Amino acid sequence: MKKHLLLLFAAAGLCAGAIAVDQTSPESKTPPDPKITALEQQVATLQASVKTLEERLAKVESELPPKVPPGVLQFVPNNPAIQPPATGNPLGVIPGSGAVPKSWTPREFNGWTYYVVPCDAQGK
Repeated sequence: MKKHLLLLFAAAGLCAGAIAVDQTSPESKTPPDPKITALEQQVATLQASVKTLEERLAKVESELPPKVPPGVLQFVPNNPAIQPPATGNPLGVIPGSGAVPKSWTPREFNGWTYYVVPCDAQGK
């Protein structure tokens, strides 16, 4: 019984060794597939183009003016289209009082109040 078991393990070991030796050098037996080499060349080309595009993007981003955070109004004094309001209060509303100008028309939609705000220069 012990001899049979020993022969079985020896045969299994030889088979495992033959399979391992066969799998260690598959490149030496078969030439590389031309499709694989073509795909490897495409990958290399695409990686090079991505690198150049990233460099161009970095250059363009460095030339852009700095971004203003959202919610921040930037005053440009030399632009005639954007001027600060004249002295006084042209709409007649005290800031922080919760009142709205008289020219705003209140409306309601689904229980929510909204206002129609005129866009002319006088606010009327």
